[in-house]
Parts: sequence; structure tokens; C-alpha cells
Amino acid sequence: MHVHSLLWLNDSPDPNTLVHMLCDNEGFQKHMINYLNNIIIRDIEQYKSTSKMTHVNDEIQHIHPCTIRPPDISINTFDELFQNDVCNFINVCN
Repeated sequence: MHVHSLLWLNDSPDPNTLVHMLCDNEGFQKHMINYLNNIIIRDIEQYKSTSKMTHVNDEIQHIHPCTIRPPDISINTFDELFQNDVCNFINVCN
């Protein structure tokens, strides 16, 4: 399985501004490379197991994971919910 994704957050620099920041600011370049190295996943084996969700709404079980919006990043349980979304996506689509 090979996945590329891009998520653009509200109030983030637009693509042109981001390109200029990457070209003109060496500190920002290093920060961005470090950030990308920390978030890029090269091995999905850890996600191939059954989702950690203990209860899934019956209505959601029949919806393809690619059509479900990601969880709100501002909620306390974002990490757990996002991990479950990744597991569900990999188990269904891989």
C-alpha cells in the first residue's frame, strides 16, 4: 500500500507563502524537515491490527473509511480517534 496525503489547516500559510518560507528561511527549512521526518510513516504493520475502538456505531460500520471526515484536532481524544481512523482505513483499503 502506498499513500500520500496532504491536510491544509485553517490559518496556515498558503502554498506560495510556504514555498517562500522554505526557500528564504534556513531555520524554517530545518524545522520542516525535522517535522516531516517525525510524521512520515514508512511501516504500517503497527496499524494493520484490529482497530482499538471498543464500540463503533452500527451506522458508521457500513461507511467506507475514505468518506469519513477526520476527527476535530482540537478535542482531547484526537490522537486516539485518528489512530482508529488510520487502522480502519488500512484494514479496509489494504
